[in-house]
Amino acid sequence: MEKMQDTLSKVGEWSANNKYLVAIKNAFEKYMPLIIIGAIAVLWTNVIVNDQTGLGALWKPIMNLSFLNPAFNAINFCTMGIIALGITFLVGYELAKNYKFSPSFCGFLSVVAWVSMLNTTQTIVNVEKETVSVSGLFSGVLGTDGLFTGMIIAIVTVELFRALYSIDWLKIKLPDQVPEGVARSFEYLLPAFVLLLITSMLSLVIQNVSGGYINDLIFNLIQKPLTYVGGSLPGILCLTLISGLF
Repeated sequence: MEKMQDTLSKVGEWSANNKYLVAIKNAFEKYMPLIIIGAIAVLWTNVIVNDQTGLGALWKPIMNLSFLNPAFNAINFCTMGIIALGITFLVGYELAKNYKFSPSFCGFLSVVAWVSMLNTTQTIVNVEKETVSVSGLFSGVLGTDGLFTGMIIAIVTVELFRALYSIDWLKIKLPDQVPEGVARSFEYLLPAFVLLLITSMLSLVIQNVSGGYINDLIFNLIQKPLTYVGGSLPGILCLTLISGLF
């Protein structure tokens, strides 16, 4: 028993000190209020004011409040619907603190690097049966389906930026008279450019090799199997055991 306790203590200590796990934990802690708000919005539209699956099926007068549903749908989308965007920023933000970089810059850089690897153009058939090209970020990658991709890219972005920033000739040095904020922006310029060039090129390679984007790759390799595990009794028991141990 003591041996098991020692092993678990070491695992717990490693988890508590792992900068990546800490960054992810802190990111979710900061985003938690928005997750709860989004859950309340889902509760309103699906459990309370809903004549198919909610209270509205049993008590019709509550459906008089259905005119508020679009507002609650908007709340759900701007919180849970774009959770991958928020968590990607926050993981980059939290990890940057370890390296004394600007947290806000690294957070935005993580988001930009993530977007550079996503599908931003899609071909659809409109109501007139014409094939048109639509540009933008699609809701499928902004929500929970894009979480793993966002977290992984945020970590890789900050680590790669740190490595590039350590290369002295990539820094644009300005005179001492220039304000520190402006000078730091120019120091970040070339490392950020090279980083985005790498992520964009990597995305191009993934498209040519797999025929899809990085989000599809990570979803199929990591998230989909975990969905199957979480939906089975052994998987739930295993997750409950791990949660209890941690």
